[in-house]
Amino acid sequence: VFYMEPARFSPRSGDGFRFQQLDDRIVAKVRDEPAATCRILWQSPHFAELAVRTEAAFRERGFAYAVMSERIARRLGEGVTPLHIATNTNQPSIRLARRLGFTQHPEDELAGYVVGEPTQ
Repeated sequence: VFYMEPARFSPRSGDGFRFQQLDDRIVAKVRDEPAATCRILWQSPHFAELAVRTEAAFRERGFAYAVMSERIARRLGEGVTPLHIATNTNQPSIRLARRLGFTQHPEDELAGYVVGEPTQ
């Protein structure tokens, strides 16, 4: 489990692509083709779990970083702490979380003990 401390947040805007808001998702598009998507898996008044997915053709080009930055900035602006969960084997997701400024919680076993209704 990674959590965002506002002072550590290192945002980056999209260069050469545009964002589209779709319900609970923000999509980075290149020539109208989806490159990366960041969505809210669940949100409480204090926390929001964010997930990101990048299409294979667009990986390692900054798209995940940009959509996560956009979503994190919005959550922080609302006073909500963004969370991101990555398994120990998902090194690209862990690297992304650290570059954005997320801090890994020392009690990773807390993942999975979420109470509440998921955001659709």
